This record gives sequence, C-alpha cells and structure tokens, in this order.
Amino acid sequence: MRKQFKGFIAGFIFACMLVIPGSVFADNIQALFNTANIAVDGKTAVKQGENYQLSDGSTVPFSINYKGTTYIPIRKVSELLGIGINYDNATKTVQITSNSNSTVVTPQKPTETTTTSSAVTSSTSYCVFNECNKDANSSGDKVAHVIGFKDGVKMDTYLDYSYYTAISSKMSSAQLWETTMKKGNVTKLKAVGASKSGEVLDSDGRNSVSLSSGQYELSKKVVVYQWTDDNEYRTFTGDLKKNDYANLYDTDGDKKYDVVIFNRNGKTLPEGDSSTVKEAKDSTANTNNSGTTSGTTTKTDTSSKTYKIASTGYAVINECMKDANSDGDKVQHVVGFLEGRKLDAATSERNTVNGWKEPVLSGNGFNNAALYKMSVNSIDVIATAEKVSPNVDQAAVEKADKRNSVTIAGKTYNLSSSVIVYQVTKDDEYRIYTGDIKDNDIVQLYETDSSKDGYDIVICSRP
Repeated sequence: MRKQFKGFIAGFIFACMLVIPGSVFADNIQALFNTANIAVDGKTAVKQGENYQLSDGSTVPFSINYKGTTYIPIRKVSELLGIGINYDNATKTVQITSNSNSTVVTPQKPTETTTTSSAVTSSTSYCVFNECNKDANSSGDKVAHVIGFKDGVKMDTYLDYSYYTAISSKMSSAQLWETTMKKGNVTKLKAVGASKSGEVLDSDGRNSVSLSSGQYELSKKVVVYQWTDDNEYRTFTGDLKKNDYANLYDTDGDKKYDVVIFNRNGKTLPEGDSSTVKEAKDSTANTNNSGTTSGTTTKTDTSSKTYKIASTGYAVINECMKDANSDGDKVQHVVGFLEGRKLDAATSERNTVNGWKEPVLSGNGFNNAALYKMSVNSIDVIATAEKVSPNVDQAAVEKADKRNSVTIAGKTYNLSSSVIVYQVTKDDEYRIYTGDIKDNDIVQLYETDSSKDGYDIVICSRP
C-alpha cells in the first residue's frame, strides 16, 4: 500500500510525532500501521486498527510506527482539538489556526449523579465560499463540497448537504458566514450581515478606515478579502484605498473590526444577509449523513436522457471513487489517462467501471495493471468502460530497440509509430512515459488499432 503510505504523508503535509519505544519491533520491520490508540484528555478518540478516511473516500492509517517513532495525521489532530489547519500551495506553508473562541473544558470529577463532559466543545470561525458543489462522501451520501477561506486560510472541505441550497444561492454576491464547529465538523451555519458598510474616504494602513459614517478601528489580526470582478474572494494583504467600497464585520463585539470584504471597481457591495441556516443534529452530520432540508426539492433525472457518444479510446485508471453528479445521482469519479491525455471525469452510472484495482509495483513486475476501452459522450461523461485483455502478457524484455520493437522469449514484437507507453511507478500509479524502452524492462502489450502496424499501447515497469 505504498500509494496510501505516500498519500498519508503528503496529504497531511506533516505528522505530529509521538516518541514511543520501538524495541519490541523486529529490526527488519520498516513500518507498522495502526498500532497506537489515540486519546484526547483521557478520552479515547481512535482505537488500534482503525483507519482514517480522506475526503476522496480512500483510507490511510491513523498511525504509522517507523523506526521507533509513531506518526499520526495532523489534520485529524486538528479536528479532535477544534483548531484549523490548511496548506497554502502558493507559499508552500502549513497554516495552523488557533481559534481564540474555542473552549476546552476540563472534565469534572464524576459523582454518583454526574458524568464527564466532552473534552472539546465548540469553536466559531468565519468563512467565505468561492465554490459550492453537490458531491458524495465515501458512503455515497450526498454532501456539499465547498472551497473558499476560513479565518483567512484556504479551505476545501465537505459540509452537510442541507447547507448546499443556502450557500449556493448567495454565491453571486459578497457574503460572510459564521460557522460553529464541534470536533472538526460544522454543526451550525449562519449568514452574517456587515456591521458597517460604505465607500472608503481614507485609511491608516490596516489600522483604521474612514467611511462616510465615521472612522473605524481595525483589529490587529484583521482578515481582508477582496471581492474580484470574477465574483470570487482572494485574501488581500495590502492597504485599503480611497474609493474602495468596504463591508466591515465586528465578529467578537469589541468594536474593532476583524473581517473586511471590499472591492476596487467602484461598485457597491451588498451588506449581506443575516440568518441562521441550520443546526446539525449531531457533530458528525456533515460527513456521515446526507442531511435534510425543508420544503420540496426538484431533482433532474439525467438517467432518462441520451447523449451521443463523442469519442472512444483506451484508458488506464489511477483512481476510481464514489461520487455524485450535479443532480445528486451516485456515479464514479475516474482519474487517469485516456489515449495518452489526462483523464478526470465522472461516469454516467454508479458501476460503469467494474473490477478496478490500483496498479501495484512488485519485485518482478506489476500487479492489477488493466486497460479499459472507454466511450465518452458529448457532455464529457464516461458512458462505458470495458476491461481489455493484453495481446502479450507481462514479460521481461530481452532486447529493446528504443520505442520501435521489443524482443521477448526470442520473439520480436514491433511497436506502433504512435505507441503510448504507461509506466507503473513506485507510487503504485500510472504515468506517461516518453523515454525509450530498455533491456530487462517488464512490459505488457496491447493492439488496439488493427489498421496500424505494431502494438499501440505498452504498460511497463523498470526493475
């Protein structure tokens, strides 16, 4: 499971390290998974043997013991402690946000009539959303997939599906949202109206701003978002200027404004709505339950629609995940390569792709490698996917003539002049390989176009 091991490290960016004696492990064991229990203030949060589920539905270990040190995912730690963590790819920075509004309760000594309270209660954050899409979690339940910023830090997460309508209806104008979080999950969402709003007459850097209604002091930790011409937010580190139009938000009632949303195109900004959208029934609603909304929901039935097949080709698949389309129907999300080009598309049905397994590099070749014949319709949805058997099974190359031919067991096989070569890597995934095939490479050959001389697709690995 090297791909999951790498995803565990890369996906969470860094690990929290707990030094635990490792003398009980044999010297020849490089890593052990899920050997530790995790407790928060004495309360068990994770038990040995449990895995951690990522937003794409895949699972990774909760803990890895490597050379006597146990590593656990910082993302999960942040959820358990109610703090924020995000990765800013532009600056290559892990952002850890300590929320001053979060409350940690020390459990009281129990008596005959009392029980200990939860170690972590709730925290409040303020968000803006650039995207809100219908999606599905690993169980196939509908969720809302949101992308934006939380307290000035990039956010890409899933919420209870019942939040979708409220958020998506306000995407075309500036709107701040107050979120209540418990154990890392959003349990309440509230639209927040601006405390003050107007054209900027003057500003003192990021210390204060003057509007027609008066001068207002900004918090030392003020978060400023610019509402762009593309109707989306970006974090802004500069100073407000004359003629900007700004909405000011005092989120903690101290008369210093903590959040500013502004634009620089001379247009006014609506002050934003102020209403509570929903309070979840429990702290796990946003990831495990589909949620409910009041009123009647109209669903578009795409299953009865027929779209023309636009193209047919041959593909290798790196990821095949449960997902939902824009109508909320369960489908699959496929990532890989189709005819040598990147593929990232949904299927038309929940089981269009059958029998897929991730490719795995082995000591003498590779396992689970498969080629699929795919048809894609006019709206770029995968309509069919059929696994294709190789014409020449996996074998070692005795002699290779670059990308022209390979000799296996004394027989020479010519390759097409437009041959596509996929290499199975140590990360247990396919990549496009543009170099020459070499002696001792392991190859599997496919002839997909009988009108051409030679084999058209090669799956290979290099010992």
